[in-house]
Amino acid sequence: MPAGGVVVAPATRLRAAGRRVVHAVAPTAIDSITNVPELSSNVGRLQRTVGALRREVRGLRAEVATLREDVQETRRLHQRVAELTDLVADVLVAAVDKDDPRIQRALEEFSGRTF
Repeated sequence: MPAGGVVVAPATRLRAAGRRVVHAVAPTAIDSITNVPELSSNVGRLQRTVGALRREVRGLRAEVATLREDVQETRRLHQRVAELTDLVADVLVAAVDKDDPRIQRALEEFSGRTF
């Protein structure tokens, strides 16, 4: 019996000796084992974050696709406005050449309102 009357169980002494051996052979092994719960928690948090980011990327891809369609529609509309502007210009040039006073008056009113 050791001095002081305290008896240490052989299993406890064996565990302590095993820890000393592990620490001598692989000093970070014990630290790594004790960090497993924290690391598992971090992995779970990272998995949730990755899932949220994937959902966000899917949403952004859908939004970009919609914006591309909108840009194409805007281009088509601009092309149509240009075509109509050319048509109106052709009609007005032909009308102005006729020297009709009603057309002259309408053009003056239009010019006064738009510019």
